[in-house]
Amino acid sequence: MFRYFRANKPCKGHLMRLLHFQKTSWLLLLLLLTFGSLMAQSSHPRLLADAKDVAQAKRWYQQHTWYRKLIDQNQAEIDRFLKRRPIYVSPIKQTYQYKMYTCPKHDVELKYELFRPHDHRCSADTTEVHRGEKFDSAWSGWYNRKLAGYLVWMGTLYQLHGEEKYAEAGREMLMQFADIYLKNPTTNTILGPAHLFFGTLSESFWGVDMAYGYDLIYNYKGFTHADHQKLKDKLFYPLAKITQQFPESASNRQLWYNNVSAAVGFLYNDPELIDFAIKGQYGFDWQLGSALPESGFYAEGPGYHYVALHGMIHLAEMARHNGINLYQRKIAGRTMKKMFDVPFELIKPNYEFPRIKDSGGGNILEYAPFYEIGYALYKEPKYLALLHLTEVKRGTQVVGEDSGLGSKRAPISLFNLVPDLPFPKDTTSIYPEQSFDLKGNGFAILRNGDGRERRYLYLDYGIMGGEHGHPDRLQMGYYALGDNWILDPLNESYFNPNLQLWYRQSIAHNTVVLNQTSQTWTNGYGKFFGALPGLQVASGGSVTAYGGAKLTRTLLQVGDYFIDLFDVACPEKRIMDWPLHSFGKLTLSGIDLKKQPLDLFGHPPGIPGYDQFEEIYAGKTGEAWRGNFVLPDGRGMQVQAIGEPGTEVFQAMAPPIGGSYKQMARDQKPVPMLMSRRVTDVTRFAHLIQAYAQTPSVAAFEKDAAPNTYRVRRETGEDVLYADVEQSRYSLLRRENGKPVLLAGFNLKEMESESTMLFSATLPLEQFECAWQGEKLSVTAPIRFGRLRIWAPETKTLELNGNPGQFRREGDFIVIRQREGIAFVVEDSTLFLGMPNQLTVRVMNPTGSAVSGRVKISLPPDWPEHVHSQLDWWGGIVNLLAWNKGPIQRQTFPTPHRRLVGWLHGVLSETKTIPAGREETFEVPITVPNNAPAVAYTALVSFGKEELQHTLRIKAPVTADLMLPNAAKDTLLITLTNHTAQELEVVPQLTADPAWQIAAPPASAVKLEPQTTRKLPVPLKLAGYNAKEQLYPVRLRLTSGNFQAEIVRDFYAGMAHFAATPPSLDGSWENWNRANPMTIDKTNQICRLLMGNQPWNGVEDLSAKIYAMYDQDYLYVGAEVTDDVLISHWDFPVMSYPWDTDCMEVILDTRTNSEQGHDPPTPGCFRHLSLAEYRATDFGAKQWQGGGAGGPLLPKPNLVPNAETYFTRTDKGYNMICRYPLASLKNVKAEPGSKIGFDVAINDNDGLNYRKNQHIWAGFNQNQSWWDVGTIGALIFGPK
Repeated sequence: MFRYFRANKPCKGHLMRLLHFQKTSWLLLLLLLTFGSLMAQSSHPRLLADAKDVAQAKRWYQQHTWYRKLIDQNQAEIDRFLKRRPIYVSPIKQTYQYKMYTCPKHDVELKYELFRPHDHRCSADTTEVHRGEKFDSAWSGWYNRKLAGYLVWMGTLYQLHGEEKYAEAGREMLMQFADIYLKNPTTNTILGPAHLFFGTLSESFWGVDMAYGYDLIYNYKGFTHADHQKLKDKLFYPLAKITQQFPESASNRQLWYNNVSAAVGFLYNDPELIDFAIKGQYGFDWQLGSALPESGFYAEGPGYHYVALHGMIHLAEMARHNGINLYQRKIAGRTMKKMFDVPFELIKPNYEFPRIKDSGGGNILEYAPFYEIGYALYKEPKYLALLHLTEVKRGTQVVGEDSGLGSKRAPISLFNLVPDLPFPKDTTSIYPEQSFDLKGNGFAILRNGDGRERRYLYLDYGIMGGEHGHPDRLQMGYYALGDNWILDPLNESYFNPNLQLWYRQSIAHNTVVLNQTSQTWTNGYGKFFGALPGLQVASGGSVTAYGGAKLTRTLLQVGDYFIDLFDVACPEKRIMDWPLHSFGKLTLSGIDLKKQPLDLFGHPPGIPGYDQFEEIYAGKTGEAWRGNFVLPDGRGMQVQAIGEPGTEVFQAMAPPIGGSYKQMARDQKPVPMLMSRRVTDVTRFAHLIQAYAQTPSVAAFEKDAAPNTYRVRRETGEDVLYADVEQSRYSLLRRENGKPVLLAGFNLKEMESESTMLFSATLPLEQFECAWQGEKLSVTAPIRFGRLRIWAPETKTLELNGNPGQFRREGDFIVIRQREGIAFVVEDSTLFLGMPNQLTVRVMNPTGSAVSGRVKISLPPDWPEHVHSQLDWWGGIVNLLAWNKGPIQRQTFPTPHRRLVGWLHGVLSETKTIPAGREETFEVPITVPNNAPAVAYTALVSFGKEELQHTLRIKAPVTADLMLPNAAKDTLLITLTNHTAQELEVVPQLTADPAWQIAAPPASAVKLEPQTTRKLPVPLKLAGYNAKEQLYPVRLRLTSGNFQAEIVRDFYAGMAHFAATPPSLDGSWENWNRANPMTIDKTNQICRLLMGNQPWNGVEDLSAKIYAMYDQDYLYVGAEVTDDVLISHWDFPVMSYPWDTDCMEVILDTRTNSEQGHDPPTPGCFRHLSLAEYRATDFGAKQWQGGGAGGPLLPKPNLVPNAETYFTRTDKGYNMICRYPLASLKNVKAEPGSKIGFDVAINDNDGLNYRKNQHIWAGFNQNQSWWDVGTIGALIFGPK
């Protein structure tokens, strides 16, 4: 199908904007009438093209050879196809089956041929033919997609040439699809329901093309009224319905689901379907305003950015043809134009994108065809420069919706382009020279150098980005000297187990790993970003990658080297690993390395990721050490480490860089890596890294005696770097021949060196740089800087921000004054709910006369859009959001008032007069209402005519967390945190479900010191039982002054009864106490799966009662399962994973440190799988890998050692019992009243190759097995 577009025309649907914030009933009625009026006036075609587009295409066909050739080539293909009429439409549904696309003998893709539905030749040996239902099913999916594309071409040719044979052939095809569409079940799909394909996405691609084709031939006289009605009732409305049933929030797939509703809606003038696509929960407006990060770059990564943009273009074209202009729509600062623009900001000097997440790298040149549309729409010169730089052949595209490399037979669209591209003045200017921080994504790019010396260093600190993300927060990457030196491991095919075994393991990335366990899927946050010519800095952190741990990474780039400071702080000791992967031959010095056994980290399946290492060496040192990666041509990258006692350094070979999906990995061979390890609670990994052409220019990297200070000895001098990470203060002082030649820094007020104050300012400066160049001094400073005093004994001329400047000399110093206006700085960034706040603003008057005025706070006109964008944000972690349960801890009071703003907009300080050359402090009183949205406001702070943007973040002054601590007896732990700089008196009021007994409520008032946390244990005993649902919530109300909040914490709790006599294991339930079971029998216990999910038919389909017992040696967990179809055999590899059978999964969280209750499953958190055919859960090496990458990894170390499973069939299903040795469960106190984290899942298979559903008692997952440990329940040991 083709995909290019033409310039937009003025929007007729301006009434759409009225609904953005006010959806009253009369406006909705007015909108519907407006839609009806607009579309009643339009005629077919009106989806892919309209009458004006068609008329223009006819002219282009006559005027442009390339356009005519394109049409003629596709016409010839259609004509060849039609010679074989009647058209065959495959009635076979495409279903996912093992090895359905590949030759069983050669494991290569089969050749699909148009007129051979049952004979499928091997691409390696074309004499080899494969037949059978699963191969026909795969062919059917390919063929029916092909037919949809042909239908669009038939419609296009009918519109351009008027030949009815194309319309009649299209009608023939459409009516056959209408006959078969609803005959196929929707219960045997993955990736969402579908009638023809194995998932909703394929159905959507196909469905959009089907609607396009039908619209293009809609007016063909061969259609009867009955035909049109049948197509509406039997094909297109069911198509729209089925593609609305698998919402995926912020996903490129969701955009295509929306497009089906839009296509059918515009086809039939249906406002409800159009509203779903544009204004719906995950419609266009939400995708643009809340799913899309502020930068405009899609969260899933570079390749998926263009898939998302592709989907948006389709919707925008349909809307354009129906009087709605989405190309110019702006929501919370986001626009479609930003999506075209922002990829230019990401590219490396070789035009590659950074290789992150599943989307790999790719090159912006490959996506040039998108910029034919972009140029037609926006006439942006850099789009034109890109098009000419690629020498794109008109009428073809390089990257289509599948993001596959290679030329396509047709462009993205025939109708929205500029047929004759003008030649730009500059074809080499698409690479940006400036550093860039992708706001919202959390991706900082530090650039310096020019030409061959360009360097590109990134810090990926922000959002996970959905299911296509990797657990790699705070990873870094580096490009220099024309090559990649440090990069993401990329990925492999989604059917390759190594995707989970290596490429999605944190140790495969260049970021810190704790306790040899991959990070949880989470977001990070930005701390600082600043860029000057001499110094570039990026800093970010995470407090959720590992429970209880704070990670902070700071990169400082100076010329041809950079310093990496990685800080780790934990409440207790943990294993901390700092890995670095690169290329060439690796040698280490300063360490005595010794060869290690190959199974140091276990034979696969050992410690996930670590078990992939080969040729392992290790040594311990407390001194500085170096590593050197050297390429065959002599270029290299040196690593210099600051010595730290207790450091162990590893050297190993790691798996190759992935290369299946546009990553352009040239060398598919193992790569060298090094790893620095410490076992401690707090540490800083400090390294200097330099890529060099011949020899490194850095001789030494040392920590100075002064706090936060490092010295770098170079061939020509010395650099002194200061990095106060917590306060975000950074500086570089470069000395050559004993004299300062460069000073650069951020958030500085002064700089002293060797008892000389080199620089001082009246106000802290966001950024400052000065270069001593003999008699010339070059200074870079903010426009409003007040007054500067700089040591410059030799200076005679001044360059200030690139222009000649004036100064006054004071001995060896010069004084520079801001020539006009005032300078001011806002010292506060956080305001607290329900409290009076003082916003401090320091104003400096550098002029020669007094000024009077006051400080004013105001908000931009679109502030409501920014509030809505944040409140409606999808979370940035997973796009396949859980649909069965919500957050286990949530705020129930107050409800944010989205349009409340008078407390901030227009707030004024008192009026003051500031004498000449003096400074004054203004206090702006701001009382934040208790129900104001806790979001970030980009405010305008002004004094007179001067103003600056400043972000004010609103948060609660005190927050609370509720948990049942492991190993504690009958205890609820309340953790209160005071986020303010003042002492607070907090009144906690606790109420609980009647099943709980509260022996002593918390104190009536609690004193909290500034910015401290206090833990309040409360005696809480489970004394009741709810047979319907073992959910016993606890409610906590907090009051502190005018601030009030209420939170609810859901606790699912079950009882492990004491067994005086060992309970039976044969399924007879002898000696089992089956009173008060944990029950699995409700819809909200069915967890959402990416690979699976079929309708649940009630308790006879699948339900279970879960029992738990314990004695002095064992914990016993039994499941009495009702299951109408029993599939107990794991037919590997037809079934990819063991949990695709009818089986039981149990999670036991026995950790007692700060990791408890949090992902990832570090040691002490067990995820045990019990299968019918295995007493001990253990498999062969290939089975441990699984049959694909679509599901999560089951790490063998997470199993309970020596656990045993016992399985028996019953009339209604089966019984499954697992016995866990208490000696294998760390930290478990099997004493009455003691608690551990606990959950049970029953997987159900009803005869397919993958599980039908996963039913979890307490928690939920997000497309990963036991993804969210924070949602699991509690198991309490009962009385003896």
